[in-house]
Amino acid sequence: MVASSHLLSAPSSHAIAPPTSQQTQSSSGQRWLNQGIQHFQAERYEAAIDHWHQALDVYSQEADELHQGLIHSNLSLAYQHLGEWEAASTALDRSLAFFNQQDAASRQRTDWNYYAKALNAQGWLQLRQGQAELAQQSWQDAAIAYEAAKDFPGVIGSRINQAQALQSLGMSIAARERLNQVYQRIQYQGDTQLTILALQSLGNALRRVGSLAKSQDVLQESLAIAQRHPGRRIASPSSESLCAHAPVNAVQRSLLLDLGNTERALWQRAVDLNLDGVNPHYDHALSCYQQAAVANDPGESPLLRVKAIANTFSLLINAQSHPPAAASNIPVNAPSHETQQDILERWHMLSALFVTLPPGRAGSDIQLRSVNSLLTFLARHPADLNRQYPALWSEVSTVLAQSVHQADRLQDRRIKALALGQLGHLYELAHQWEDAQFVTQEAIALSDPLQASELQYRWEWQLGRVLRQQGKSSAAIDAYRQAVKSIENVRTDLLFVNSETQFSFRDNVEPVYRELVDLLLQAPDPDQAALESAIGFIDSLQLAELEDFLACNLPPTVELSDVEPGNNSAVLYTMIVGDPAFRPTSQRLEVVLKLPNQPTLLHHSTPVDGNINQTLDTLRVGLEKRYKTVELDQAAATVYQWLIQPQEASLASSGIDTLVFVLDGILRNVPMAALQDAQGHYLMEKYAIALTPRLQFPEPKSFDPKNLNILFFGLSDIPTAFRAEFNALPFVEVEARTLAELAIPSELRLNAAFTDQRFRQDIQDTPFSVVHFATHGEFSSDPENTFLLAWDTKLKSNHLQAILQTRQQRRPIDLLILSACKTADGDNRATLGLAGMAFQAGADSTVASLWVINDEATSLLITAFYQALIDPVTPTSRAKALQTAQQMLLADGYEPYYWAPFVLVGNWL
Repeated sequence: MVASSHLLSAPSSHAIAPPTSQQTQSSSGQRWLNQGIQHFQAERYEAAIDHWHQALDVYSQEADELHQGLIHSNLSLAYQHLGEWEAASTALDRSLAFFNQQDAASRQRTDWNYYAKALNAQGWLQLRQGQAELAQQSWQDAAIAYEAAKDFPGVIGSRINQAQALQSLGMSIAARERLNQVYQRIQYQGDTQLTILALQSLGNALRRVGSLAKSQDVLQESLAIAQRHPGRRIASPSSESLCAHAPVNAVQRSLLLDLGNTERALWQRAVDLNLDGVNPHYDHALSCYQQAAVANDPGESPLLRVKAIANTFSLLINAQSHPPAAASNIPVNAPSHETQQDILERWHMLSALFVTLPPGRAGSDIQLRSVNSLLTFLARHPADLNRQYPALWSEVSTVLAQSVHQADRLQDRRIKALALGQLGHLYELAHQWEDAQFVTQEAIALSDPLQASELQYRWEWQLGRVLRQQGKSSAAIDAYRQAVKSIENVRTDLLFVNSETQFSFRDNVEPVYRELVDLLLQAPDPDQAALESAIGFIDSLQLAELEDFLACNLPPTVELSDVEPGNNSAVLYTMIVGDPAFRPTSQRLEVVLKLPNQPTLLHHSTPVDGNINQTLDTLRVGLEKRYKTVELDQAAATVYQWLIQPQEASLASSGIDTLVFVLDGILRNVPMAALQDAQGHYLMEKYAIALTPRLQFPEPKSFDPKNLNILFFGLSDIPTAFRAEFNALPFVEVEARTLAELAIPSELRLNAAFTDQRFRQDIQDTPFSVVHFATHGEFSSDPENTFLLAWDTKLKSNHLQAILQTRQQRRPIDLLILSACKTADGDNRATLGLAGMAFQAGADSTVASLWVINDEATSLLITAFYQALIDPVTPTSRAKALQTAQQMLLADGYEPYYWAPFVLVGNWL
């Protein structure tokens, strides 16, 4: 799980001892109980279990059932951390058996508090065993019990846990709403220290569900309060950043560490998405970590300081691990540009601190995360480790061997699995394939009974790489398949930010799928089973990518192979494969064609050898010009040759008139309509074209023009606040008038009538089958930068999702039209924003533009689209209606700039 569970559901990493009653609790029992709590908080779970069993013996002799119930729930949590599920369940059953036989009306505050703790333990057990819905209910009951006990930290912790369960169910909107309720609740209590800790826990929870900006705000608020009430020295926060240099105490350092993690997550996301403005996040993260790493207060554990130093080390390596385009987002004088020797010296300084760490999971975890950072760095700088750096090889091997030994002593199988897996990675980097295989298999075997798929997939992926390097392709494919299966088991958790590992979709999920597909299609003539598996895995990748963007699970779908596309429709899948780590010059474009009523998949493979990005960039840039160039024609012809030409004869002999593309990667940024054959004819002259972002989607149905009823939102004028960013769209009024001229039932919301509040109300109350937005908007791979412009605000992606999903539950939208939008400049994954908008709206189909064009041409195309769609003489599909509109503009002399950007996403029927 990406969240840590706290023994007492406290909203921070600090233990809060259970309320005690000196009249009922013996001194020896209390001592054993509290010492167990100390061991638990230090993540020494076996020691905690031993002490609690001692306490249990004392309370059994005294017939103190209340404290026996408390200890059994604590034991359950400890057993859960060790992966001993049967023991955890047995202990929990014993705890709840006592509390459930109590009369609720006669419970005292202490009874309610201990009962709440048992419910908290039940929630964690259910969540860890994949029963998120039951966990959510358990934590809801725990919150009620904590309320009865007047335990504010317990209430806050339970509400945060509920958000975690909702997130695991894919209900990201509900999870964020629950966390917003937590924030409001925190504001109404007056204990400063509890407020600081509650805000800290909330800020970390917000980061885990992907609400990074809100996490930043909440953690800064908590830090500001801590700096105003330091208990020691008062620090004045900088107006630019609360990470400015100032004297700090332990509480502030803990907050700085968490704030650094959030700033780092913001930087990581910005780099992954190639966004502007990432430098401040990097600088702030580095500053926060450096302040958190100041010398300990007397008597304080070194854990916090060493963790901050380890996070600094990891951040610097992360910065170096990105390709030059991403690394350019870091200041030139930043430490990330240190030499390889500088990084190794930092490692030696960090590893020297490991001896100061207390025994237990927390210390081992810091060491292993640091080793993982070093191995990540070394993987980017290949070398014969045990020859070129014998001392480093020996040092890292020793750290991992010590971690294995300590894990054995503590009986901590999770730490042992981590250490063995990383030892396998060390052998992998040293090209000691047999040793790497053996140790990695040990790590997998240890991870399996822990139900730790987030660990297991890493080692299964690693095993696949090692087997592949040994030429054992069949065994490697099996390992990769198992890794994908493990990812599917924990995908919802993986797709949200982990404050410790800084999980990146591009680095941690996408390569697994692509390497597997590359293996499956290595043969010159792959069989049907391999082709079906490959397109299935690419589909799973696109599903994961969409859910990563949307931060939620998508609704149930049907496979495209089970959909009857129509006798004249064909589906064309594209896959960009060829891992540079294995064969740097062998990047390929794999294309699979599915024809109607034919069981055999057709396939061709085209080597592109690294120039696919350049060709597609030339095509996209050329199309966005109002005139044609030789370079544009060449690029359009090249991509046609890659995708279509090898299958021209099959398409012609099958009488195909509609092509449905499942595009991969950067191909999604290029409009297929503008591809050109050898005679210079555009693809849309031959075929109607549709896109589906994945080969599974909601059950399609034919469009019935009799049900056409449009809710139209548009801005022809631009309010003063946005005139510096956007131009007026005078022909939006022409689009609106067209609806009346065509006698299409419609409700119009123009200019000042198109506000956020009116949009919310109309979506809820107005009957319609089509929603048409004739307004500026942008699609980006960053949800924060995906928006539609209303009169009074930018309607951002998450906001739109919350509004449109309420409508979707009552009646889905048949057609969504976005006629003046564009994809973000320089964002190669921007079409995720378009696909995300379509899914958020629950739209059966979406028509949208990839770039903003002439306002008048847009009006002409949309008018022609509606005319074709409602033509009673020649009923047509949505894809053919768009084709008709595009052909009309071409016949009138319009260049591709004007008609090519319009794409149909989703159901083409």
